[in-house]
Amino acid sequence: MDYKTEKFEVDYYKGWLVIHNKTTRNQECVQLMNDKGRNITLNQFKSGVKTHGVDQACRTFLKLAATYKPSSVHCY
Repeated sequence: MDYKTEKFEVDYYKGWLVIHNKTTRNQECVQLMNDKGRNITLNQFKSGVKTHGVDQACRTFLKLAATYKPSSVHCY
């Protein structure tokens, strides 16, 4: 799974959605879990892309990354 636009590059690595913002040169990792502890990141991202496009899905997930950032995860 690889998405590229003029503003973003997105990859999925070991359960993490890695978003590179080309405008700010920042990179963020996002992981979403449901109430049963299952990783729902990829399905939620694909659903967002389908309904709103890659750029809007990336902006939304970047907001989630800022809100739910775990302290022990390093984004590569």
